[in-house]
Amino acid sequence: MSRSCLFLITFWLCVGTATLCMGQLEADSLIRLSSTVSDQVKRCQIFLELSRFYQKSDPARSESYRKQAETLAGRLKDDQQRLNAYLAFAKHYLTTRSFDEARTYTNKALSLVKPNSIDKRLAMIRYYSGCIYLSQGNSKKALDEFIQSYKLAEATGDEDLKAHVNSSFGVIYQQQNQLDSALVYFKNSFDYFERTTGNIDYAITGSQNIGGILLAKGAYAEGQSYLKRALDLARQRKDIRSEMVVLGNIANGYEREGKRDLAEFYAGELVRDAQKAGFPLQELYGKTLLSKIKLDEKQYDEAIGQAKGALILAEQEKVSPFIMSLYEMLVAGYEQKEDYRNAYFYKNRMVQLKDSLADIENKNYIEEIKQKYNLQKKNQELLLKTELIRQIEKTGRQKTIIIISLLVLGLSGLVSVFLFLQRRKIREELARKNMILENQNKNFEAFINGQEQERKRIASDLHDGLAQNLVMLKMGIRNFNLSDQAQQEKLNYYSGELDTMIEETRRISHNMMPGVLVDLGLLKALKSLIAGLNASHPALSTTLSVSEPFTKLSPEVEIQLYRIIQELLNNVIRHAGATVCDIRLSSGSNGVCVELEDNGKGFERNSIKTGIGLQNIESRVNSLQGTLRIDTQLNKGTTVAIYLNTH
Repeated sequence: MSRSCLFLITFWLCVGTATLCMGQLEADSLIRLSSTVSDQVKRCQIFLELSRFYQKSDPARSESYRKQAETLAGRLKDDQQRLNAYLAFAKHYLTTRSFDEARTYTNKALSLVKPNSIDKRLAMIRYYSGCIYLSQGNSKKALDEFIQSYKLAEATGDEDLKAHVNSSFGVIYQQQNQLDSALVYFKNSFDYFERTTGNIDYAITGSQNIGGILLAKGAYAEGQSYLKRALDLARQRKDIRSEMVVLGNIANGYEREGKRDLAEFYAGELVRDAQKAGFPLQELYGKTLLSKIKLDEKQYDEAIGQAKGALILAEQEKVSPFIMSLYEMLVAGYEQKEDYRNAYFYKNRMVQLKDSLADIENKNYIEEIKQKYNLQKKNQELLLKTELIRQIEKTGRQKTIIIISLLVLGLSGLVSVFLFLQRRKIREELARKNMILENQNKNFEAFINGQEQERKRIASDLHDGLAQNLVMLKMGIRNFNLSDQAQQEKLNYYSGELDTMIEETRRISHNMMPGVLVDLGLLKALKSLIAGLNASHPALSTTLSVSEPFTKLSPEVEIQLYRIIQELLNNVIRHAGATVCDIRLSSGSNGVCVELEDNGKGFERNSIKTGIGLQNIESRVNSLQGTLRIDTQLNKGTTVAIYLNTH
């Protein structure tokens, strides 16, 4: 199971203050203050704070305060007051995660300031806009907005905003897995707020961010110390949302470290708190983590129970990554219990979900192609119109010259002939260009239809010959032991037929091109593969080292090398029982060398079964006209070396 689905999203701070966590006494104080304060913008801010406070406990009251704030903002006539009110609304909707509404108010605020002015409020607008983009997953646009905000904050001396932007830079670097850079920015922000404000909300958020990065870097003790500090502060402030986030991160950290008893304790606390407070996503995460822990401990009944409970929540909340991971855990649990009927049931549901997600991806791809086609068509039409205008203008100038010349020479007859020939030439040229454009359109439409049919064909092949389902069916057939010899022979025959079908399905699957390799190249694709492997198999530490400079290979060779390394890693996971696996790539004037070394249990070369494993690897190496060397001994690990002559 991919560990990416087991990381709880940290509720990072993306506005000028942390999530509001005031008590009822503070709320009552704000209610009294709202009736006495004369500044309409401040009254608007108070109503928005009260709206946030009552959002979960009393939604009707929360909505009433929000409407009062809107009414006040609508009565403001002064542009500066309206600007401040719009900023308050943008901040309100950011903290309540209503990003479309937040975008509406940042745009309203932006319309009231000069685009190139040096203004603290423009810096804040840029910052809010960056937070919206970041929350919606558009890191590139978010980074552009944050850079503009930081420059303005520096120009206006707004140190608080600079610290907030530093925290946002940390989030972006964390998303890009540049952990060292993320840690620097998070610590800069955290140290500033610790030094200047001592605000508990900032301390909670900063401790969470730093603790999460340290855990990701493998500094478990230091990371847990930051997270536990955040947990103490959240409990001191009675901030249940932050408390649940920290509990999830602590539990996840202990699970990654292999301390399952502590991971189970904190995950259990998370589930209890989430159930009590009514937060289904946090409960879902806690139960998913508990299921993973129980599965690792081989307590399959408890793992299945937790996974089923989490699956109900995941389907209610429509969280596809969690649903897919829970299906995988249920299949694994039932397989270990040799309950193949239920294992087949959840495997089939998992395949159906994958097909559904793939269908959505295909539709999005086709829509994107159609949009590009329409844009290209419009550009071609524009070019054609431009050329027509140019020809007409050119013809007009020629007509003027001809008329003047003919008037001087008195050759009126030649004028008529010349103009006729010019018009016919233009018509023929336009007809030719129209034909070219029509052919281009037909070819492009044929390309789109071809792409659509090809994707459907591949999807149909995979769907009609699903290897995983056939394997499950074969496992079920093997469990039968009939006394009737004729029936038993039939079952054996069917088992053989299933082997043929499974191999055909695998052939279709293996012919598909790995997209990450096409997009990123061999080295980046391997880094992505190893990152996913380390996340999903924490007991195995896999590293990649590349001797620079590394020779640029052809796409065909890169695909083959990627497949070979992928198969070798699968063998390490399934058979080696290793804890360390090192991959080394080097190149020189003689060619390319790939070495994979593990500290597993090794094997006897003569005991290897023929199949898609080593035989497939040897075939790929031979196709590249390379050499394969395997050094291994029982209980002494395995080293595989591949040499390719690229000249």
